[in-house]
Amino acid sequence: MKRTLILIMTLALTTWSLRAGVNPQITEAYMNIVGFTDDPDGKEASPGDFIALGSRKEIKCWVNVAGRASLSWVSTKIEVYDSATGGTPLPTKTASSSAGYKYEFDATTTPRSFFIKGVDVSDGLAEETLLFEALHVEPYPHDIVAFTVVRLDSIWAIKPDPNERMESFPPHVSVNCSAFSIVNPGRHLPVFRNDSNHDSVLAALMMTPDMFDTYDANVSVTWRKISGPDSGDFNETDKMLVRYENPTIGGIYKLGFDFGLGTPESQVNIVLPLAGANMMTWLGSERRYIEDYAPQHKAETRADCIEMNPLLAVEPLLLELEMTVSFANLSAYDFDYSMYPVNASRQAPFQRYAANNFYWYVTLRDVVVHGSKINNMLWGLFSRGWGWTEAEIRAGAHLNQLARTLRMDGVGSQNALGLGFELHTRSSELTSDILTESLITSIQDPALDEEIFWPCSDPADGNENSFVRPSLRTTQYD
Repeated sequence: MKRTLILIMTLALTTWSLRAGVNPQITEAYMNIVGFTDDPDGKEASPGDFIALGSRKEIKCWVNVAGRASLSWVSTKIEVYDSATGGTPLPTKTASSSAGYKYEFDATTTPRSFFIKGVDVSDGLAEETLLFEALHVEPYPHDIVAFTVVRLDSIWAIKPDPNERMESFPPHVSVNCSAFSIVNPGRHLPVFRNDSNHDSVLAALMMTPDMFDTYDANVSVTWRKISGPDSGDFNETDKMLVRYENPTIGGIYKLGFDFGLGTPESQVNIVLPLAGANMMTWLGSERRYIEDYAPQHKAETRADCIEMNPLLAVEPLLLELEMTVSFANLSAYDFDYSMYPVNASRQAPFQRYAANNFYWYVTLRDVVVHGSKINNMLWGLFSRGWGWTEAEIRAGAHLNQLARTLRMDGVGSQNALGLGFELHTRSSELTSDILTESLITSIQDPALDEEIFWPCSDPADGNENSFVRPSLRTTQYD
């Protein structure tokens, strides 16, 4: 008996299967999201597909037997079109109601494309669902897909320590950053050389924060470096939250973020602010000029003093006094170089931070110093060329500083004078051989901000930078 029952059931199942294969009235409905992988049972995997606010996703609907079908949805956060761009939202004839939207059409066995547009951000995952039904046969075979509409709200670049700095960047647009604008260089996160570490945290934030982890796991996001120095790297490139680690070369790092849904790339600027360009070549040339010019200027001063007061020609002490006063005026009022060392790529100096009067912050070798110390160095060289002793020049610097600020001349300034003396004494040697890294470091001033800047390895470019020599009088009456 049992064997007979099994045989009857087997025959029945076989007969049903054969009929299903040839009976066109056994209808099935299919709806798939283009580019989205279904589960093995044919349904869209949880949490459905993501669609960016304002963009469209294609779905394909078809039945295996032609007939009447419908596409239904309740959500007001999506619109349905029959074109990839433009067009009028469907349904065009069936009015919307509290029950939702329903678009009926004649379905064929050829897949028909519809395009789902995100018009508002979803409150939760997979809340925007669409129902596709075959209406010409009961029990109305159907298929369902689900969407989550998301928006990239902003991108934050964060420097956690020593003092937290943050900067936000708008999504899906390019963000300009110019080293040559003091007031508005463009959005950027500064990373200073004296920070305890140089890593930056980059966070792409969504409109609905609680979707963050799920989105990260289901959508292929990508970070990349668009341009910048060959230094540093991402710890990961396929997460919403990453770090750009250990950059060690100054400059502008432009980073890109792809949200993964066909939207335009977003941009982030991280700036390691450069001091002025390396000015060693210029300094060597200017040194030779001063070595020739200083004794010539002294001779011109002597001649002009005598021309203005012929009695000085027979009064050597009065002449020397007059020349001393003229020289002191040079130190107090005239001897100021204007320095603007720019590299060829126009990323040095980063003016938002490096501007300071007309001296700027400059680079010698790989050391950042304030331009005033270069001025002091050249003053020391010029003074020795005039014939003054080191002791006299140092004492004069102290007197000049006392008159200005009621303080003695600083260590950095005195060391800079000393380097000028070295250049004078070792006149047969190259400037680059004399000015070692340790000697240049000795002229840094704790009262200034040299330690926050990154040195520029590029030389000052002749077509971009400017170095203006001071105009020196020959008498106190000029």
